[in-house]
Amino acid sequence: RIDHMVESGAIRLVAMLEPRAVGFTSGVHVLLEVEPEAEEEVVEKLQGVPELSFLAHGLEERNLLLVMGYFEDNEGVRKFLRHTLREMSGVRVIKSVLISRVMRDESDWLPGFVGE
Repeated sequence: RIDHMVESGAIRLVAMLEPRAVGFTSGVHVLLEVEPEAEEEVVEKLQGVPELSFLAHGLEERNLLLVMGYFEDNEGVRKFLRHTLREMSGVRVIKSVLISRVMRDESDWLPGFVGE
């Protein structure tokens, strides 16, 4: 059954790195507003930031990107917010939240219908 789910693309088997266990102790969620004409270039640049673990579009009247990353310390977060993002044309930080504790993440997610 699992082989069939893997073959069909319903599940993928991956190893997930635990950021804090390998020295990335500061996590941050960032909500960005991106000018439509800059979006492609901004996404490409963000995909090149090794500390980022999540990048997605948000649905709203504004053009939003949601970003999550792990950094070695708060100074790394500060540099990302104050330098990396500010150097990108067409980007405005709407909100950033330093993650103090993770209670559940995507490795814990399993929809209710699986296994029924």
